[in-house]
Amino acid sequence: MKKCCIGFGFSSLFLYVFYCFLSRIFADFILSFSIIKKDFKYSIFYFEPELKDHREIQNLYNYIGFIIFGIFFYYYFEIRKNKKKRNESENSSLTTKLIFHENDVSKIKPRYKALLICFIYVFSEEIIDIKYALNLDDLDLWIFNILFTLIFMSFYYNIKEYTHQLYSMIFIFVIDFFLLIIYSFLPKYDNKREEKLNVYENVNNIFKNDLYSIPIIFILIVNSCLMSYARVEAKVLMEKEYMPPYKLLTLIGIFGFFLTIISLFFTSLFDCGESIKEKCEVYSKPKNESNITFYDSFPIYIYNLKDKGTLEFLIEFLINTPLYTFANYMRLFFEIIIIYFLNPIYILVYESLYYAVLTLLSFILNKGNDKMDDSVFILYFTVDIVAIIGYLIYLEIIELRFCGLNNYTRKTIYRRGRRESLATLVGLSDIEKEIDESFYDESEIINGNELESF
Repeated sequence: MKKCCIGFGFSSLFLYVFYCFLSRIFADFILSFSIIKKDFKYSIFYFEPELKDHREIQNLYNYIGFIIFGIFFYYYFEIRKNKKKRNESENSSLTTKLIFHENDVSKIKPRYKALLICFIYVFSEEIIDIKYALNLDDLDLWIFNILFTLIFMSFYYNIKEYTHQLYSMIFIFVIDFFLLIIYSFLPKYDNKREEKLNVYENVNNIFKNDLYSIPIIFILIVNSCLMSYARVEAKVLMEKEYMPPYKLLTLIGIFGFFLTIISLFFTSLFDCGESIKEKCEVYSKPKNESNITFYDSFPIYIYNLKDKGTLEFLIEFLINTPLYTFANYMRLFFEIIIIYFLNPIYILVYESLYYAVLTLLSFILNKGNDKMDDSVFILYFTVDIVAIIGYLIYLEIIELRFCGLNNYTRKTIYRRGRRESLATLVGLSDIEKEIDESFYDESEIINGNELESF
């Protein structure tokens, strides 16, 4: 029976990608459904949370959650597990203690690496927040994440790119590069200005010169490079230096908490000014009588929170905010788990899946709205679909069985090795039929360890 020209593979580890996606979607909807339905600002509890417009305070709560939940899970999974080992080490000989001391000294460098990873993560997230706040996300050529991730992975790991992997990455990079350039020139409706603008016109309104889009693109590419480096370095740190994922999450929380406090201090003191005041969502109190806006302000957040009704205040402070914080912790936790058990390329799969689903939902819910352009939605959805297909081919979740593109997949190499091993023990002619029936059975699944080896 002739096999289909396209096959599929699966591992239970792929479920972490889905869990990461669900956590992020849930966190978004806890704040507001406006991300998919324009002019609809209510959350899943059917009220408008004050936290929705406060980007820095959102980050502050998230980092507090990283610290609290990180310490809790670290204690539950790591300290309890190693308690017996610590008791045994106390009774060990002096020689053994000296060996442990030497190991501690050798881990000074990994600790600095951990701090560097934390700084890059917090810094990159801040750049991303500013990008969205100023509506500059159309200048983000995120396809460079692919290039940088592969470069850093090849530096730390012995990776050989085979034909199907090279073609899939070229497929994504070339097609999406041109689609993203085209997309950036398409006008999108600006709710504040009540007109359609493309991103270059938006840059001109902010900086009075659209040529500023060039350094902005460069900054976003550098940011992609930094984030790709941090993700790969985190994998190396967890695999080779044995740093627990929970500890890394806690360090990110501590680092982010102090940097966000500093950032929030300045954003609370200085307003946005005339050039970008329409991009800022936080109005000086009282909101209805003020034309002064802030990127964020803690005093205004507290004032508006107290001004809410008792029921809304209790729901937001006791239910909405803790759930939002926990959902974001789980999102980052699953990201770290994906990096550890799989590799950073799977993060790119999750991100493309996330934006594809949001784009599709937004297209469906806003269809017929005069402010929305269907061609804009369709083009951006195509960008994400191209990326998802290319990633799945690269990771061999989709197997192309034509033109020799499956000659060097993990599954094929595994079967070939088994065939050659059996051929050396008995005659190839005696077992050829049995091998063809067993090793080419589509129900055979490559286990998680082989997927992890990349």
